[in-house]
Amino acid sequence: MWADSMKKTMFFLFFLSLFLSVFSIALYALFASGVFLTLAITFCTTFYHFSFRLLIAPLLNQNYNKFMSTFYDYQNFWFREKNFEKKLYKILQVKKWKSKMPTWSPQTFDLQKNSVQQIVSATCQAEFIHELNALLSFVPLLGAIPFGEFAVFFITSLASAAFEVMFVLVQRYNRPRLVVLLLTNPLQRETLSCQ
Repeated sequence: MWADSMKKTMFFLFFLSLFLSVFSIALYALFASGVFLTLAITFCTTFYHFSFRLLIAPLLNQNYNKFMSTFYDYQNFWFREKNFEKKLYKILQVKKWKSKMPTWSPQTFDLQKNSVQQIVSATCQAEFIHELNALLSFVPLLGAIPFGEFAVFFITSLASAAFEVMFVLVQRYNRPRLVVLLLTNPLQRETLSCQ
């Protein structure tokens, strides 16, 4: 229910930002005011952020088996827990706020519907998607070259990347706990050795 509501909200905001982008560009074309340029930049950047978020996950999920399945391994160096992480999670109090974060596809992380191994892989996949989204959040900074207004581009990019990093932290916080469950459950170990 919550995931469906979130998806509807994302698509609504996508179309709203598209409309506001077109409207503010038209106002800027008519009046050539700096206010309308700032609004156009803000709404176009917002539209960009919603666009790639709605595009990246389906593209990576669609090509999961073709390209990425071997990469999404918890033993891969990229996904292994680093020495500093536990202390960082404690400082950031990840345990307190992680359950309040929305999940696009909750059934992917449901232990009733998936094996622990599948969920561990899903955390790797979700982490990578959010990391890629965080990097793509800074592409609009290139718009500061022709338009100026660096502060507008930077603030929206930084806010967007920070939002994505929160999801990365949740996946990295949860995965070591799931790996312990995976390695201590004999049935899961058998499944793992067969793959």
